[in-house]
Amino acid sequence: MPAVYLSVLTGVMHRTPKLANIHVLVDRNGLILGPISGTKSEMVIKAVVFDMGGVLIPAPTNLVKDLEEKNGFPPGSLVSIFQKLTNYEHFKALEKGEITGEDFDSLFTDLYNKEHGTTRGTISLATAVAHLYPTMKMIPEMEQIIKDLRAVGCMTIPSDKQLLC
Repeated sequence: MPAVYLSVLTGVMHRTPKLANIHVLVDRNGLILGPISGTKSEMVIKAVVFDMGGVLIPAPTNLVKDLEEKNGFPPGSLVSIFQKLTNYEHFKALEKGEITGEDFDSLFTDLYNKEHGTTRGTISLATAVAHLYPTMKMIPEMEQIIKDLRAVGCMTIPSDKQLLC
């Protein structure tokens, strides 16, 4: 079985964060089996935080494409604006939970209208995506990884501040 390193932030509860590299065993399917005993870096992993979009569930760009089709937008028009926004502070602020979905939708609509020469009303992109998240099926491989981690007593935590919209 191959061994890999995981980088884990430790000591956060004690206000002295440190980055620890942990040697772990991984099976042929990439599933974590546990730390290698006897290694200097051995420690118990108590929790793993997973990003949601594109990790636990399909990427948001897939949802944006679906919204285009269902709402009669020209193919690729929402996706192109969404991809441009990934480089803007607005998207980063949404990801960090610093702005709401409604705030993001307003900014997104302004950019869409400027790029496409339209005067559409608010395009509810972030709020629509946030409402779809709870109904989405988890990526099957990730579901198995979560089951394996929980089976060895590890907490698994989905993290996506976009859900706070």
